Amino acid sequence: MYQLPFLNRPDCEGRNLGGFLFAVAGDHLLFSQLDSDIRWESHDNTSQPEMDSGAIPRKIKTGAKPMNIAYMESQRRMIVSALEAKEKSPRDGYRVLFSTLSLLKMNDEKSIHDLEIKQEDDNAPPEGLLLAQYQLEHAERVHCAIEWPFVDHQDKKRSLLIVGTSIQVGPFKFKGRRLIFSTGKNRSKLQLQKDSHYDNPVYSIALWSNNTIAMVVGKTLSLECFDSQAGRYVRAFSNFAALA
Repeated sequence: MYQLPFLNRPDCEGRNLGGFLFAVAGDHLLFSQLDSDIRWESHDNTSQPEMDSGAIPRKIKTGAKPMNIAYMESQRRMIVSALEAKEKSPRDGYRVLFSTLSLLKMNDEKSIHDLEIKQEDDNAPPEGLLLAQYQLEHAERVHCAIEWPFVDHQDKKRSLLIVGTSIQVGPFKFKGRRLIFSTGKNRSKLQLQKDSHYDNPVYSIALWSNNTIAMVVGKTLSLECFDSQAGRYVRAFSNFAALA
């Protein structure tokens, strides 16, 4: 995902892409200016379809500062990681950063043809869409979260969630975790299946194949294969590439 810097005026060709947000999802390139009244600066006077210039159709309150989101397409669920600072009141007082991972339900009973802009009631608690929540370590930051659909050695289809994080353990010293979750039979839980610890932050995770993932841990890119019969990952390439 990448956002262009804002421009105060059109470029030499009469266009202004400032503020546009670009994202790659599968084999699609998506872009949006995230505005309900986009002014298209171009020599082409053709009006844009109304659906291409609408606001985001839903506002969801998370109760804390969202840091990372991921959409689980096959389950129609959204994963939101959030940080929230809470004050403690001992004799001298201090502040703690609470880190959470939330599973939100994105589908409802309304027709997909209903183009009404929906907004949650400002006074309604977020529990209306909140299915499950998992408490991470204090101040733990989520760098990546991906859905992992795969077929095991018994030809059973499964869909899990893989999360990469970092935790500060000292001055300029960070460690990381790779967490694997299951959402349960009803897709309404966050059940931790595997917790792997690393000496560096887990910055990025991507699917390579049905049972192989690519990971960036610290400055190292590696491939790991999952042995579903043994229930563990096996390093396919050690120090596959070093990142500068």
